Amino acid sequence: MGDGARDCRALSEAGCHDHGWTIEDSAIQPDHVHLFIRAWPKDSAADVLKAVQGVPAHELRAKSPHLRETPSLWTRPSFASTAGNVSQGTIRRSVEAQEGMEMFQAFVSRLDPGASQRRRPEAVRETCRRFYNTPLRRRKDASELRGVSITKTEQPRPVEVEKDTSPYASGIHSHILRAVVADLDDAPRASFRRVEAGEEPGYPRFKGRDRFAGFGFKEYGDGFTIDGRRPKLSGIGRIAVRWHRALEGTIETARISCRAGKWSVSLACAVEGPGPLPETGKEIGVDVGLLRLATLSDGAPVEGPRWYRTIPRELRVPRRKISRAVLGGRDRRELVRRLRRSPAEVANARKDFLNKFADELIKRLDRIALEDLRVAAPACGRFALSILDAGRSYLVSRLAHKAESAGREVVLVDPAYTSKTCSGCGRVFEHLSPSDRWISCACGVSLDRDHNAAINILQRGRNRPLGAKPLAGGVRPEAAPLEWVRSVTPR
Repeated sequence: MGDGARDCRALSEAGCHDHGWTIEDSAIQPDHVHLFIRAWPKDSAADVLKAVQGVPAHELRAKSPHLRETPSLWTRPSFASTAGNVSQGTIRRSVEAQEGMEMFQAFVSRLDPGASQRRRPEAVRETCRRFYNTPLRRRKDASELRGVSITKTEQPRPVEVEKDTSPYASGIHSHILRAVVADLDDAPRASFRRVEAGEEPGYPRFKGRDRFAGFGFKEYGDGFTIDGRRPKLSGIGRIAVRWHRALEGTIETARISCRAGKWSVSLACAVEGPGPLPETGKEIGVDVGLLRLATLSDGAPVEGPRWYRTIPRELRVPRRKISRAVLGGRDRRELVRRLRRSPAEVANARKDFLNKFADELIKRLDRIALEDLRVAAPACGRFALSILDAGRSYLVSRLAHKAESAGREVVLVDPAYTSKTCSGCGRVFEHLSPSDRWISCACGVSLDRDHNAAINILQRGRNRPLGAKPLAGGVRPEAAPLEWVRSVTPR
């Protein structure tokens, strides 16, 4: 964790100091934080949680902008309890027990319900969708008409009312409906996070048909279990599943989702935190390009399969059939479901390829340097399809997550002039266009443009810590002095 853990504790101590509280000890893990706070008897656990929750996350994101793309630790369910006058020895033993403690890991597998059983999860999802829209309407009316906001503690109250009044919700486990309320509470937080990141905020929307992903269970053994080799869900029964890999650790929660007509289950398991990988003493720069997926600083190209380029022709015939089908008819719904399968298969293939590529880099390299690009800006031009098809944002986030658990370092550097700067002498080619694919400099450097950029990325990553930003004005500290020359392209 390093500096991030120290900053998180300092920010939490500042928040507690304002109320006269003291942090006796803390255990900061990659995916959660344990704080042992000595507060006044008049202060409840809810008051303490409200004071410290979210403050370190907002401050750390402001200090390190690269954290804006990572999921917040504080958007997950939090828990606080009072334990009276706890001795220092008890606190120390509890903190020591948290060191290297469990982390949550999701195991996703494909569900295979039968033809007669498929209607049950569909009915549960439809009931959850309607129940999601009802509290959202209450929130929206309370905000617009009365100028007040409904708190998270007030939202679960309609769950009992819904189960008593709705014939569709009477057979659904209460944890499913409470999970819907929790999802609705997370939606405004995601909107605030996008506001902080300078993105389009996006108010939570009402969910239409086929727009609600699925439902979840909060606790193993209360609504869902694993019966033999099949998950047993309350109100649905035992469903056949295709286990893609063996489960590890202890099952905590479950999420049932449907995408393009395919059902899947995601089991969140508490597993022991993996130890760091042995050091290799190697580092590399990665330039994600357009002609190929990536080029490494050692000159190795990584060709991307160009997933999305293969399906436009396949989509023409289904789209024509949909345009001729009756709006709202059963045949049209089936055609739409088939049409959604091709993009979903492409997304799965892209994710599988990038996961394997990221895993290979993490296993053999100690430091990986990439450009700190905002994909949303260039994804609106003529190269939008190629940029989005490369999946750069997913690759960076995947590398960051795997590096955190493996003890590796991922560095994001300033992307300015990485392609136009000579990696040997630091000269900048003024009129280099995207069609110029070769760099030839008077110093003797003659390299492919992407290979040259990868070397520059590695050089900048060596002299810069994770999350650092270039100085305002002047020459960037990680770059050599720049000398402007005209671009040279070999004939």
